Amino acid sequence: MKTNYTQLLFLSIILLTGCTKEMLERKPDQSLVVPATLTDFKALLDNAFSNPLTGLEISAGDYEVTFEDWQAMTSARSRNMYIWNADINEGSQLVTEWDDSYEQVFYANVVLDGLADINRNISNQVEYDNVHGTALFQRSYAFYNLLQYFAPAYGGEAEEQLGIPLRLTADINDPSVRATLSDCYQQVANDLKSALELVPSAQPFRTQPNRAAVATLLAKVFLAKGDFEQTNIYAARALEENHSLLDLNELDISDDFPFPQFNDEVLFHRNIPLDISFIAPRCKIDADLYRSYAQNDLRRSLYFVENPDGSVSFKGNYTGTRIPFGGLAWDETYLMKAESDARLGRTDEAMLTLNALLETRYRTGSFVPLSVSNAHDALSAVLLEMELLPLKRDRFRQ
Repeated sequence: MKTNYTQLLFLSIILLTGCTKEMLERKPDQSLVVPATLTDFKALLDNAFSNPLTGLEISAGDYEVTFEDWQAMTSARSRNMYIWNADINEGSQLVTEWDDSYEQVFYANVVLDGLADINRNISNQVEYDNVHGTALFQRSYAFYNLLQYFAPAYGGEAEEQLGIPLRLTADINDPSVRATLSDCYQQVANDLKSALELVPSAQPFRTQPNRAAVATLLAKVFLAKGDFEQTNIYAARALEENHSLLDLNELDISDDFPFPQFNDEVLFHRNIPLDISFIAPRCKIDADLYRSYAQNDLRRSLYFVENPDGSVSFKGNYTGTRIPFGGLAWDETYLMKAESDARLGRTDEAMLTLNALLETRYRTGSFVPLSVSNAHDALSAVLLEMELLPLKRDRFRQ
């Protein structure tokens, strides 16, 4: 069966990158498996979700490297990304962030188109809806990431500004036309709202989206738009589901990788690949960020490691490895709920949510709940915590 799915994926790639009309018209080898069943579609989606996010995190400013370590990087592309070179690919037409994301869009569209040929009935409706919702989520997640990388920030000119091509079918003959930024975000939001009604509350693996993951991504989409009312609605919707925060007191601060992979705080697991040069001890974290953590804040010891030269490197990935985490997690859901409450003037609600999160971050018995007198101070407290949430930042913040 594994061989069949490998053949299935090979065929999909051919369809995605086909070059000539003759190739498209040629009858494929009958031994190749064309996805046609719910099981096929689920396997295709699982494979697409196994692909990591892209490595533009290098450009985000979270890391510091010496000139010598920068020169020693094995990848010219990584060197170029770190210094914001105008041509990070050095003339190559391959843009990984674009190509990989649209490959995921293609796989999702193969599934969405194929579902039209399957009769949804009482015996398959649960599986059918799960596959349908997962495909919508996958396409939305890919579009969302493309918008972060290749589109301007959402603002007052969103109805006139161009966003990205919204490819909504698997037909490679359909022309790619850039939609307006407003239409792009509307498409993503609409698809996620549909997915929220289709996927189950729980999935067997954290690489598959459940309702809380869909609602959290919806909150992120609306936060990027500056729509704080909708951000609040969907962050709260996510928190209605069964959820859990890690008690950091239960983790071993001496462990090289203290956060277990697929831990209870992870909603949806994705990796961010980085050049091997961007790991400790070569890769440093800004000293001011490190000093921003209070002495009794366990994140200070669990997120970071002090190097022999006195510098500090990051170790606290939710992947359980050196590979950074790029998925969805409950801590960010809490912070989006708190931020949107603060921006809407709901001071007490914002601080209640923020303190619930922070209580799990400090040494037992040491945390004193934060107290503020107005929404402005509540927002400042929340935004500080957002800055202390390393390696999970979107490109744009309102």
